[in-house]
This record gives sequence, C-alpha cells and structure tokens, in this order.
Amino acid sequence: MGPLGLVDLSTAVNRHQPFQVHITSASLHLDTSVEITPTRSGLDIESTSSWWSRRVQLAAHFPPGARLPDTASLEAPQLRVPAAALGLPHYEAIEGSAFAVWAQGALKANVTAQALPVAGQSELPPLELKLRASGDTNAVVIETARLSSPGLTAETSRRLVLAFKGPFLREPVELKLAAVLNHQPWLPLKLDGQIWGTADLRPSNGKYPQAHFQLGGLGVGDVNFIEMLINEYLGG
Repeated sequence: MGPLGLVDLSTAVNRHQPFQVHITSASLHLDTSVEITPTRSGLDIESTSSWWSRRVQLAAHFPPGARLPDTASLEAPQLRVPAAALGLPHYEAIEGSAFAVWAQGALKANVTAQALPVAGQSELPPLELKLRASGDTNAVVIETARLSSPGLTAETSRRLVLAFKGPFLREPVELKLAAVLNHQPWLPLKLDGQIWGTADLRPSNGKYPQAHFQLGGLGVGDVNFIEMLINEYLGG
C-alpha cells in the first residue's frame, strides 16, 4: 500500500444535458465536478477539482468524431500537498504549480514544485522540481528538467527530444546526476555511499537509447566497480 493508502471513489451522474459527473475521494483529498456538453461543433468538457483544498481546472474541446481535442488546458496555480502524503515525512508541505495548453496540435507545459526540510533536519537539501516542455503528436521536447530530492539530483544539460515511436531518443543529451545509493531501490544490489557524475545518452538503432555513465563517489568502496555495474545494468 502506498503513502496515500486505499483509494475510495464516489461518483454521481446527471443524465440531462449538460451531463454532469461528481467524483469524490476522501483518501486522495479530491473533489471533482465534470461537465460534458455536446454542441454542434463537437464536445466540450470542463472539470473543476479541489485537490488538498487547492483548485485544479481542466478544459477540452473535441471536434465531431475526433479522438484528440483540438484545444485543451490545465491550470493548477497554487498546489500544496503535505510532503508526508508523498512519503517525505521530513519536509514541509510541497508547494508548486502546473500549467499546460494544447492548441493547433502543439503542447506547452510548465511544472514547478519545492519544499523545505522541517526544523531540525537542516542536513537535508531543499526539494525542487522544474519541468518545462513542449511537443506535438510525434514527440515531446523537454526544454528544462531539474530534480533535487533527498536521494537523487538530476538535471539535463540541454533540451531532450523524446519521440513516441522508437527510436525514442533523437538527439544526444547529457544528464548530470548525484545519488545516495541506499535510496535507490531499482539497483540490483544493496549499496551504500554517494555517487555523482554524468550519464551520456545517445540515439541507437533500437527503440531505447545507449547510456554511458562516468562517476565519482564517496563511501562506496571501488567506484570503478559501481560505474561498471550501473553501465551494465542501465547502459544497454
């Protein structure tokens, strides 16, 4: 069971136009009202949610017979979620925002989040997420991406183009990394210490990119062995 616990959902549907759906979940701290309006020009969908008492709005217009909307938007200007609900008990509430717009076949999105350690946890770094992206129906372009958390820090050196069909990576990119190894459950061995360095990602003939890691470390023993292990496990 995750930090959010069991998910409970309650729905109510109004069958008269405009169709209305009300969704509530106490465990997710979510209350959502959705209005669906058929029109001569297609289908309009609008959603207003309260998530942890903060407003989230969605809107989309679908032309007749279309599977994708021709316009859509997401607005969540003042998000605030208790860090403990996301498995981070030593942090104050996570605050941030999320915006996205889809129009004329193009996407623009911007997501930010940050949180400070609680009093008495000054050895922990601030938590920060910054993501700015654009795209279309063929690929998404990560213009800016940075994650800073207790166990992992990662940042792109340049924009990252990810295609929806392989090969997924179309341009080489370098990721700057720093990690506390015993906070990484995906590693095949239980390891201690800290590592830092770069991951060089390059397009390949297959779907997935080639990856090569160059690392330094502290308290990990033979850092060359750790570098070899991660290259073998993730590098392909």
